Amino acid sequence: TKYCINLLTKTHEELSNICSNYEEEKNRFISDQWDLSDIPFLKDAQANIFCEVDQLIEYHTHTIVIGKVIESKNIDEIKTLTYVDGSYE
Repeated sequence: TKYCINLLTKTHEELSNICSNYEEEKNRFISDQWDLSDIPFLKDAQANIFCEVDQLIEYHTHTIVIGKVIESKNIDEIKTLTYVDGSYE
């Protein structure tokens, strides 16, 4: 199984809120910001880290996913969205 880790930019605050809201998360791929052709990824992300599942570790009620990086992309300008002490920076 392959997946992508997307590092968000400051322009993705609304998307971050959608993804972190259980009732709204079903709408996360509605935007045209996504490339859904193969492994879904955010086209204008700060960085995309494409991975392949290497190992799954069961821990209580969760599963920890260990991935092997197969490709990465990033934009030059650093404008990463951060969430600190209950608010975005």
